[in-house]
Amino acid sequence: MSISNHNEFQLIEHWADILPPDAPSKVLLGIGDDAACLTDLTSPVFSCDALIENVHFRREWISPRQLGWKSMAVNVSDMAAMGAAPVVVTISLALPPQTETAWVENLYRGFADAAKQFQFSIVGGDTTKSDQIMISVSIIGELISSHALRRDGAKENDVLLITGTLGESAAGLAVLQSNQNAHTPFEQHCIEKHFLPYPRVAEIRAALKLENALHSAIDISDGIIGDAAHIAAKSGLDLVIEATQIPISKFCRQTADNLNADPLQWALAGGEDYELLLCVDPVAADQVIELIQSATNTPVHHVGFCRKAATQQGKVLLQRNDESIPAPQSWRHF
Repeated sequence: MSISNHNEFQLIEHWADILPPDAPSKVLLGIGDDAACLTDLTSPVFSCDALIENVHFRREWISPRQLGWKSMAVNVSDMAAMGAAPVVVTISLALPPQTETAWVENLYRGFADAAKQFQFSIVGGDTTKSDQIMISVSIIGELISSHALRRDGAKENDVLLITGTLGESAAGLAVLQSNQNAHTPFEQHCIEKHFLPYPRVAEIRAALKLENALHSAIDISDGIIGDAAHIAAKSGLDLVIEATQIPISKFCRQTADNLNADPLQWALAGGEDYELLLCVDPVAADQVIELIQSATNTPVHHVGFCRKAATQQGKVLLQRNDESIPAPQSWRHF
């Protein structure tokens, strides 16, 4: 049965029942009124992101529950990059009238999975008719420490650290685009990383226990080359990345072998890994690595450093064994 067979407000009430209850310490009034009301937040942080059918996802590839998780995860990752934890979310959902009600219910189960895992409340939004599906998420978080991890906060001689590994999401997308009927376990792992990114909230919370050690951060959504360039430009520094230090998993490497591709290109420019690039005081770098790894079991890798810009505007410089090499172009929307 499609959603056009139901009353809009009955559908909203039904979908709301799928979500976990609001956190009473943060939410005064949730779904059901013209707007949600929150209790006091000490240092609120705001962000939004949208996923559009046939631009960011294809329904024939991803399950609705996976899509629900990913829609939330990409926004939670923005919070982590700012040194914040998510508090509340609103969702604007555009749906074709023929969309199956069961499909939307499973989408909401994915929303609920992420809300439970990362301990935030979904407090409202909007639902409207469209020719294709769009999921637009607005998120409010709260700073974990006394300051936000701004892109203009990097300092000369900072060490560049990366959580996790890079390239698996791009590898998974490449497998999907290859239209293979069967996938190896390595390829299936990469597909799941593409569908189910895991925001590094616990990792940033652990790192921020060491006061003033972290100067800047960004999540890897468009590829480390492109995302590091935002910090370089805002901070007026050159960010030097050593290609041989980029963490690439066996899953990514084996998938690249299967598809005759270069795993380093996926790791540098593929995007949608949602790992964190951290600019850290060099004196505190080893402590930050230890804090994150001991608290979360997430590996952390030293991939480069910040230095005084050679030109007026900071840039990303890629090198291999201390020799400069061309940097690939990261994802661009336009």
